[in-house]
Amino acid sequence: MLSPTLFEDAHHQTASTESTESTVIQSLSETLRAAHLLDFYQLPVLKPAAAQLAGQGVVFTDAIALTPSNPRFAMHPEQVVLMPMGTKQSFQIELQAEQAQMQVQGRSTRPISVRAWAADGTLIASHVAAIEPSATTLLPAQIVRISTAGAARVEVSSKAPFTIEGIAL
Repeated sequence: MLSPTLFEDAHHQTASTESTESTVIQSLSETLRAAHLLDFYQLPVLKPAAAQLAGQGVVFTDAIALTPSNPRFAMHPEQVVLMPMGTKQSFQIELQAEQAQMQVQGRSTRPISVRAWAADGTLIASHVAAIEPSATTLLPAQIVRISTAGAARVEVSSKAPFTIEGIAL
């Protein structure tokens, strides 16, 4: 049985996590105005992101869900973000159904690139975020909007480590 102090600490930590999740989701919803914001909080932290969000229309390859240890890469300390696995500089998103557009918000010291391919492998759209260098603690948010009509697969990449805070379809 938990002592009252341990119970209060656990309850406070749960309430704090729920508050952070709510704040992050609200902030991303305001920034990424789209029909559907993917819920990264459903992903187990420090595990590969794969088919866990298939019900929301996406399957990831070479991505991991985590809470960044470097505060420059997230709005909040407990925020769940996606990063490429290992030393990779990109990860892929397989779209389960056609989406007219996709919006990605992330942070990096270099521009984030998003490219979309048709099922036959034809590149159909590509966009690179324009960023300003930042001396602040938090890296500037990069928002990339891309037309994904006819896309089956999307790749998110950068030439420097990056995190993705939100994806909206």
